[in-house]
Amino acid sequence: MIKKIFLILFISFFCFIDLSFSSSRLPILESKLEKIDKIVAVVGDEIILESDIKDSGYSIKNFCKNLLNNKSIYNNDLIIKKLILFHAKKNKNIKIDSKKIEESIHLFLKKEIDKLDYSNRVKFITNIKNNKNLDQLISFEIDKQYIDKMINEITKDVEISPEEVKSLFYDLKKYYTILVPKKFLISYIIIYPEVNNFFRKKTLNYLSEIRKKVNSNPCSNNKLFSDIKTFKINKVPKEFNIAFYLKEQEVSEPFETNDGFYLIKLEKIKHNELDIRYIFIEKKYFNDELINTKLFVNNLENEIRNKNLEIEEIVENNIFNNKNVNSFFNQKIWVNENTIIKHFGKLNLNNNNIIKGEKNNYFFIVKFLDSVKERPFSLEKDSIYLENVVRYINKKYEIENWIRSVSKDTYIKCN
Repeated sequence: MIKKIFLILFISFFCFIDLSFSSSRLPILESKLEKIDKIVAVVGDEIILESDIKDSGYSIKNFCKNLLNNKSIYNNDLIIKKLILFHAKKNKNIKIDSKKIEESIHLFLKKEIDKLDYSNRVKFITNIKNNKNLDQLISFEIDKQYIDKMINEITKDVEISPEEVKSLFYDLKKYYTILVPKKFLISYIIIYPEVNNFFRKKTLNYLSEIRKKVNSNPCSNNKLFSDIKTFKINKVPKEFNIAFYLKEQEVSEPFETNDGFYLIKLEKIKHNELDIRYIFIEKKYFNDELINTKLFVNNLENEIRNKNLEIEEIVENNIFNNKNVNSFFNQKIWVNENTIIKHFGKLNLNNNNIIKGEKNNYFFIVKFLDSVKERPFSLEKDSIYLENVVRYINKKYEIENWIRSVSKDTYIKCN
């Protein structure tokens, strides 16, 4: 039981590092830079600003008070992060890999750009060139690398023993009945009809007109939008990511997803939350589009069956080539039954069978490859998982001991 609590604390500890440097926060930095940011605390020569505290979910009013009352820094993620960062920069063994920083930023920018239509891509690239967002992202990536390397340095000598692994297993078994759920190995294709060009142009023009009116008068036409939806920065749905590149009260260009057409309005930025309104118009397909797509899916299924093709062969050999449909592939992934039901409905999967079907506005072909039955949690079969858990716990102890040691000689002041 105690070991489980330590595990939860340890995973939470590492999660805060990831979330603190989440690149999804980058786009709201421009708004923060317009305000005067007050220094609340100092760790070594690393500062903690009001905006850092807000983004981490702490109360500015109680931040220092709680820290002093607890007489401990061990439960304060923000202080711990700054403490590790301060000592990482002083450690001569830690060198920043500039190439990895460039690769990480390039990957992030590519992912963000790929989500946008042409007009919003131009806007995003212009914003990156004309403001300090890129400098902020570079700074975040450098700090993240410092912290990752320092944690590796602190925990490099951590070892695990077979006895520790067994002890954890029997502790878990004592208090819980753990079952590993049944899993299926599948490959699949999801196919959407290509929407009629007339409907697309008409919808995009309609949304563009609304955008012009609202951007010229932000208070107008709010009735056309949804009620305000509030999202945490790191939990914004992918279809709303464009909101990160908007100013308050600004409306995005209309854009298209597999499900339909969106217009997003950013109402307000609140600490680590976004208030968003949106207009969504579902895609409508004519009967001939649905019939043609269904015919294509039938032909593709026959091709797979008759030639005993794997899904990856279709992708690699460009067999799947039709401008009248949009598609999404996934090859050889393990999923549980709930995931299958969510995306495809109840399927009767058995040895090497192929199932085609239709759900909402898309068609699919699923190829069953293998399965693993539900079974009790096992010391032998789940040894790698158990070893990783023990390693996490031991690293947590090592980091906590390191914090106790260095915090005594580190200048920490909270105003």
